Amino acid sequence: MLDQVRFMRTFIAHPRVVGAIAPSSAALAREIVRQARVASARTIVELGGGTGSFTREIATVAPRDAMIVSIEINAAFAEMLSHRFERVQVIAGSAERAGDYLRAAGRSSADCVVSGLPWAAFDAGLQSRLLTTIAGILGDGGTFATFAYLHAARWPSALRFRDLLYATFSTVRASRVVWRNVPPAFVYACEA
Repeated sequence: MLDQVRFMRTFIAHPRVVGAIAPSSAALAREIVRQARVASARTIVELGGGTGSFTREIATVAPRDAMIVSIEINAAFAEMLSHRFERVQVIAGSAERAGDYLRAAGRSSADCVVSGLPWAAFDAGLQSRLLTTIAGILGDGGTFATFAYLHAARWPSALRFRDLLYATFSTVRASRVVWRNVPPAFVYACEA
């Protein structure tokens, strides 16, 4: 319950950074991690770790010897994540610098990128820069997984984001709707 309160306060203060009123559900976390193929990944990058909904599932499913790097722009959330998940390298910084952080961690590419970023809240320029960064760090056959809220899927910024996904990646799939999330959401799984 404390995470929900913390998340709500941060959303009220910075709605374009957090982009949601509540953390993602365990059901959405399971679906995004499955779609990203975390279970077979050796290098995993998480963008927008928030309060750890996806981080928890990533740390549970990832192979023991996998490297997990979580990038969170909110310093308070990043500190909380680093205390909760010892096996995760948490970086308080911008997802736009994911390539720099990955290289600093000793890896040249990622097998998968899992994103909790609020894409529909971003302008076209930021969406494009972030997707370029993500495509640049994915290794051959790598997977990028993110989610969209069902109710917002037809918003202009969400449609622009979907179009950018198709322009950036060779394969884009949308999952079934995860109804056990507030609000309901679905996962985009993309391959480089």
